[in-house]
Amino acid sequence: IDCERCTLQLIQFMTDKVNGPCIFNPEDTQSFQNGQCGSNYFSCADVTITGSVPKDQFTCPPQSEAWPNRNLQPQLYDKEFGTWSQVNGIRTITGVDQRFVTPAGTCAGLLDDGDVADPP
Repeated sequence: IDCERCTLQLIQFMTDKVNGPCIFNPEDTQSFQNGQCGSNYFSCADVTITGSVPKDQFTCPPQSEAWPNRNLQPQLYDKEFGTWSQVNGIRTITGVDQRFVTPAGTCAGLLDDGDVADPP
């Protein structure tokens, strides 16, 4: 995608505040009524994306057939957790299809023993 003046919005749902799955309603982000996710954090950043397809001509590709959660209801969020492990000096999370895992390595400030490095 090519977009000179785009805004990237990130929404973080605080699923630890709900008992069971919750649904995100952008019209009412503070209510826990009717199973809504009522505790959310929003962050926005103005960005420039330099790609080959103009934004008005871009269409999202279909979701990968291999994605394990592709059949879940859209906008439904729940608690998730995993177990971190270290194999051959690479930190990974278990229980996630390895095709969807990107090793963090030292770029994430992790040391070989799994501790977090002090900032430079």
